[in-house]
Amino acid sequence: MTVLRYLCLTLLVVTFSGISPAADPPYMWYATYSINDYEGNGSCGRGNLQRSHEGAAAFSAALEAMNLPNTNISYKYRRKDTECTAGRWTGAAAEVNMVDFVFYAGHGCGKGPVFGCNPEYTISNTNDIRFGGNGYLKWVQAASCSWFTEAEDDDCQSGLSPKVRWMPCLQGVHAIMGHKAKTWEYEYMEEAARQFWNDWCVNGLEIWEAWRNSQAEWIYEHGGSIGIEPATLGSSEKWGKEKFADAVDAPAPPPTSLDTAWLTRTRYGYPVY
Repeated sequence: MTVLRYLCLTLLVVTFSGISPAADPPYMWYATYSINDYEGNGSCGRGNLQRSHEGAAAFSAALEAMNLPNTNISYKYRRKDTECTAGRWTGAAAEVNMVDFVFYAGHGCGKGPVFGCNPEYTISNTNDIRFGGNGYLKWVQAASCSWFTEAEDDDCQSGLSPKVRWMPCLQGVHAIMGHKAKTWEYEYMEEAARQFWNDWCVNGLEIWEAWRNSQAEWIYEHGGSIGIEPATLGSSEKWGKEKFADAVDAPAPPPTSLDTAWLTRTRYGYPVY
C-alpha cells in the first residue's frame, strides 16, 4: 500500500510538472474510533458515554466540509464500541498507522485510550502503541481524559511522566493532541471540530493553537466545563507548531531525548502554575 500510494503521488507530480506544487498535504486519509457502550468491552469501572460517536461524526463532517482542493480526503475506518480493539492500535503495523489522521473519542488515562478491560480491548501502556511505525500516521486527536497527565495524577498508575510515557509512540507521528486533565462530553462538538479545521487549514494557525482554541471555545467558554487542559505533544517543537500550509507526508523523526519531545498545555478554569 505504501509503495502504491507514493508511486501515484510521483506520477501526479510528473504529469503536472508544469503546475506549481501544492503546499497542502497530498493525502488526508483518516479514521475515527469512538466508544459509547463500554459494557461489552469490560467497563473498568468507567461509565458509558453518550456523545463519543457524535464527536467522531462531527470530526468527519468538519473535515469533509473543508473540501481541501489539493488533498485526497478519504474516510478509511469508522470503528465503534466493540470494534475498537487493542490490536488495531498496538504494534508498528497497527491499523491506525494506515491513515494520516486518527480521531479518538472515549475514556482515557495516562496510558492512552481506554477501550475496556477485557483482554482484546486492553492496552497495557503506551509502549504497546507505535504511532506512525509502518505507515502514514502523522496526527492523532483525542477527545479523551488525561493522556498527558502527570504521573502523580494518573489514575492508571503508569508511574511515568508524560514525555517518558509517550516518547516510544512517536515513530513518525507529527503531533498528538489530547488533554493533561479531565475533559468532558459537551454539546458543541460540530462547532469545535469546524473551528479546529478552519483555524489550522484556513486561518494559518499552528496545529497546537487550533486544538487549544477549539477546546477553550466550545468546552470551557460555551460548554461551561472548568479545569480543562488541552495539550499537544510533538516529536519536537517544529512538529507541534506545524502549520497546515507546511504540512507534508514525510514522517517526523522520533525524538532523540526528553528535551526534543515538545509538550505544551493551557489550563482553563483555574490558575496556571
